[in-house]
Amino acid sequence: MSFDEIIDKYKDAIFRMVYVHIGDFHRSEDITQEIFIRIYRSLSKFRGDSSIYTWIYRISINTIRTYAKKDRTIADTLSVDHMEDIPDDAWDEEKLVEGLQNSSVISLIQRLPDKYKEVLVLYYYQDLKVEDICSVLNEPSGTIKSKLHRGRNMLKEMLLKEGVSNG
Repeated sequence: MSFDEIIDKYKDAIFRMVYVHIGDFHRSEDITQEIFIRIYRSLSKFRGDSSIYTWIYRISINTIRTYAKKDRTIADTLSVDHMEDIPDDAWDEEKLVEGLQNSSVISLIQRLPDKYKEVLVLYYYQDLKVEDICSVLNEPSGTIKSKLHRGRNMLKEMLLKEGVSNG
């Protein structure tokens, strides 16, 4: 696959992933550009030990981690004040998934610890399967499933505490 094909195929997905992590449009553009520079510089070293998209997502996650370590002030960039309360028993995974498209939910995801945020973003926003996330993050399936479960629960608690609903 040529570099131009990689850009065409992955630019939107990579940008969305960065944006959900970072929450700032212009910084996300800069980080996305940095990711593609790193991909370009490393493309000749790609050995095919994994799929190309796994390799690209691994580069993306590592780049996001680097930027996140430099600046821990990336969370909480969007307001959740306009959302309405819902009862505790109203939450189920379907409602959580629907709510993941809400900008207020994105701001809460940005406040999660990175290890949970990464897994939730890859699973819900990049539509990667658990096995693919294992390859991207180089972690066993049980660890990914555990992080996904814990991340969902943490997000659910944050949503209920903030009084955020998905509708």
